[in-house]
Parts: sequence; C-alpha cells; structure tokens
Amino acid sequence: MATAYASIELAVDAMKLGATDFVRKPMTPEILRNAIAAA
Repeated sequence: MATAYASIELAVDAMKLGATDFVRKPMTPEILRNAIAAA
C-alpha cells in the first residue's frame, strides 16, 4: 500500500487486510521497485 497519509493504525489495518508492504509518499523509484519485487 502506498499513501501520503501514513499512521500506525492505517499500516496495521492494511497489513490485516493483506498488504505485503506499506510505503509512504513521496517514495523513490528504488523503494517502489523493492516493494513490488517483494510482493
């Protein structure tokens, strides 16, 4: 999940719903590639 409005609660909820990663915007292309590769 990528978001501009990160919070611990939102991250926990996303993981409970099946997110494999939680990335805050703005993100570098490398961070995005790594998150996609790990999914």
